[in-house]
Amino acid sequence: MNRTRIEDIRRGLGWFSVGLGAAELVTPRLVAKIIGAVPNARTSFMLRLAGLREIGAGMSLLLTKHPLPVWLRVVGDALDLGMLGVASTARRANGVRLVTAAAAVSAIAALDAFTALRTTTALHEAR
Repeated sequence: MNRTRIEDIRRGLGWFSVGLGAAELVTPRLVAKIIGAVPNARTSFMLRLAGLREIGAGMSLLLTKHPLPVWLRVVGDALDLGMLGVASTARRANGVRLVTAAAAVSAIAALDAFTALRTTTALHEAR
């Protein structure tokens, strides 16, 4: 895959992060319902924190070509999967929606990891 294509993916991941982060920050209870988590104060707080992280990651991807922001997304994906796991222990959680959300996060994590590896390789080749 050429460098231009990787940059397009990075830009797409950046805008995806900004959009998801904004949704988590502004409408955490709606996001909780969509992913199958119980929409309560604790979930809202955690989603708002995740939203801030997503916006920061997205802006970093959009403003720099360094691989670190993509690797931070990979770490964020692991945190998100952990939070989904915790959310699944709630009695009123929607298991089907949580599994679907976990599958979506896993797919994005794979794309993030691929992009991080390609960005890191491109940086080393440029040096």
